[in-house]
Amino acid sequence: METKNLIKQIETRRKELQHAAGVLKDHFVGLDATIDRIVQSIETWYVLPEIISRPLIINLWGLTGTGKTDLVRCLVKELKFHDRFLEIGMDTTSDNSEYSDSDTIKSLLLSSSINENEAGIVLLDEFQNFRTLNNLGHDVQHEQKRFQDVWMLLSDGKFTNNPNGKNSLIELLLEALSREDRNETDSDEDGPYAYELNTKKAKEKKKPTKEKRFHMCLWEAQTFKKSLKLTESLEEIMTWGIKTRIERIYNSMKEETYCNGESYNKLLIFICGNLDEAYEIAGVGECSNADVDADTLHDFSKQINVVTIKDALATRFKPEQIARLGNTHIIYPALSKASFQKIIAKHVNRIRQSIKNTININITIDKSIEDVIYLNGVYPSQGVRPVFSTISSVLENNLPKFILLAFENSIDNLHITYANEYLTTIVNGKEYQSEKINLDLDAIKKGTNSDQQAYISAHEAGHAVAYSVLFGYAPVQIKSNLSLFEGGYILKHRNNTSKAQLIKDIQVALAGQAAEQFVFGEMHRSSGSQNDIINATTTASNMVRKYRMDKWAGSFRSEGTEESEIYLTNIADTNLIINNILNVQRQTVTKLLRKHKSYLKVVMETLFKQGEIKPEAFVTLSKPFIGDIKILNAKETLFDNYHEMFQKFLKSA
Repeated sequence: METKNLIKQIETRRKELQHAAGVLKDHFVGLDATIDRIVQSIETWYVLPEIISRPLIINLWGLTGTGKTDLVRCLVKELKFHDRFLEIGMDTTSDNSEYSDSDTIKSLLLSSSINENEAGIVLLDEFQNFRTLNNLGHDVQHEQKRFQDVWMLLSDGKFTNNPNGKNSLIELLLEALSREDRNETDSDEDGPYAYELNTKKAKEKKKPTKEKRFHMCLWEAQTFKKSLKLTESLEEIMTWGIKTRIERIYNSMKEETYCNGESYNKLLIFICGNLDEAYEIAGVGECSNADVDADTLHDFSKQINVVTIKDALATRFKPEQIARLGNTHIIYPALSKASFQKIIAKHVNRIRQSIKNTININITIDKSIEDVIYLNGVYPSQGVRPVFSTISSVLENNLPKFILLAFENSIDNLHITYANEYLTTIVNGKEYQSEKINLDLDAIKKGTNSDQQAYISAHEAGHAVAYSVLFGYAPVQIKSNLSLFEGGYILKHRNNTSKAQLIKDIQVALAGQAAEQFVFGEMHRSSGSQNDIINATTTASNMVRKYRMDKWAGSFRSEGTEESEIYLTNIADTNLIINNILNVQRQTVTKLLRKHKSYLKVVMETLFKQGEIKPEAFVTLSKPFIGDIKILNAKETLFDNYHEMFQKFLKSA
């Protein structure tokens, strides 16, 4: 390519890429930085694909419903690659008995409109489901046969050589020679019904026909194109007569590279997946809780990095497979409260505008409706899908009733507002009609009785008091009235997992049950501490068996595992040590709560009345009892004072 034309191509495609980025930013809320990163990563591939020699792999990780798949589809549309785009759901849940040769990445590419050595886009969606290791770290490939050649594609874009390539060419050649011998030239006599068709024609009186343009039917042309790896269009191939076909087959047979495996080295491959475990927050117990504050989860998600993602991938894939995913891992942040509010406002405005354009009625949607949609539709870790569902149930399902009212009364301007579980339409300051709406989350929260709220408040107060005393910080969030399950939680910051920090973690985990026993007595503590005890046991076990923070110097694995010969396997000998750690820390935190009884009472009472304590309010509440404590953003990590200890050591003799 001449330099002048090359420069023009680069300038034109850069402008196209930037235009696409602008369109994506207008469509997706809260993803500007993510879009910029994607566009920057694909610039060379799009602007100058000629220099690309292996597939460009971009990994998109995030919570469900954050726009990963939709963003790729929109990008494909804006770059006008819809005719060279292949989307594959990496689903491994189907019955393996139905497995066939078509259940391969190569077969899907061959049947797509993407040609070899040509720029195209492939989306491998829900990739987290294509795990090759189970929860115990054991190989599951023997259980799953589908799409195993994906690792070849991700390696260098090339598939293995085709040992049957020559045979397929010979079959095509013999078929063509046979037709030439029978003087067959038209596509009418080709295909799976050739025998019946030819027999019928033999009985008919031949009539003169005009010369035909096409000599192959579509399915035969497709087979011919794939078998010979042709670059010509299907339309052109369909015009080839027998002699042309024979000539092209002979030419292919002479090529030494014909049997080489298919090469798709100029692909842009997007790998999309949900790695929810990377987004789990300490103290929640389940990432999908509707009560986790959106801004808290958003801030927390900002500390997730490529190391976090690779650690999560290591529980699903082998190291050599993770390596083939490359190092371009783009991490979607959880949506913030402002982003959710903007999404709701845009969708509500789109509904209003649609009604205006369709039936010429002006509808004003009050801000109170957007607020109630947020409160009942936002599950921060589940993305936008629940929001759209709530918009439909709260607003769209009730609009026809108000529109009918407008038609019946010749009204062309409506104002709709919300208050006390009712949508109300107002015209010229007068209420015309109200409709009650169902608000599931509000109903669940109101269903909590006083006894339940009492023990939950005591339990969470125990966690909160222990955390603030031991760490000197307010918990990120404290709640005792939840939507999704009977219970509460406190959100803790991540820490650097030193021995001192881990011991504090154990005490905080056991403080909930200790508070229940302190307040209600031994016989009235609840079973709600099950997860707390599991977490405390896990931490103590890791201290002894994994982090070597006790008398054992080696690392442990269960006997019978693949690595057992290089690890200590006498795990039973550590059980007593772990249990002793738990007993000591339970006694310690019980003493701590007794010492701070007045503080515990105030936190319990506040939680009982309000169901939640914000960090700022918690700092004020705590000051009379334990002095000043600090507030730290959820994305920050708590560290021991290593720098001070470092300097002290340097100055020591």
